[in-house]
Amino acid sequence: MFAPRVPIVGVRDAVVRLGLDNVCDIVMMIVSNSTMYRVKGFEAEVERLRKRGLAAALAARAMSRLMRSDPADYAFLAGLMHDIGELVLLERCATVGKVTPEMMADENEGPVIRATIARLHTELGAAVCRIWKLPPSVVDSVLFHHNCRKGENRYLTTALVAAADLITDHMGLNGEPQPLDVEDPLFTNLKLTPDLVRAVVAETERTLPALAFGD
Repeated sequence: MFAPRVPIVGVRDAVVRLGLDNVCDIVMMIVSNSTMYRVKGFEAEVERLRKRGLAAALAARAMSRLMRSDPADYAFLAGLMHDIGELVLLERCATVGKVTPEMMADENEGPVIRATIARLHTELGAAVCRIWKLPPSVVDSVLFHHNCRKGENRYLTTALVAAADLITDHMGLNGEPQPLDVEDPLFTNLKLTPDLVRAVVAETERTLPALAFGD
């Protein structure tokens, strides 16, 4: 994504090339992938969460860059972390033995477990982000990305993550691929035209495999 025209010969050159914000995003991405996304027995579920977070991060950043007059701070980080509550809940339940892979795969128990995690993950995720002292806009995005409506006093980052979530659903990263309404209010409120939304989707789909380490 950041290929230069001249060779990078040191860490200082790399930081200057990327910019400090991008360096922070990359460090957070590497740390989260190497330490957080590990729940024995739930590898497929965790991998889905990991890829969804990466896709949301890429889509949120791409949309933010299109808003040149008012770009959002921490769009990538907010997208990366927006469903962290799901991971924390899954890890904790698995550790204490409340949820097993067999229960998650069961046609009756599985949907109930997933619905419970979905219901609780925003508040827990926001609490985790506060403990980690992440920026307020990231906390807001984690807490309200499923409840972001025009006129509410929310950070721009929250609107970007809410819109990015639609794109991850369209990519099938939350189950079966969903149709994408490129004129959804979440996009139009950000002043993104249908063509711009399609461009963001294409960029996210193109970039994600390179960041997903192993695709």
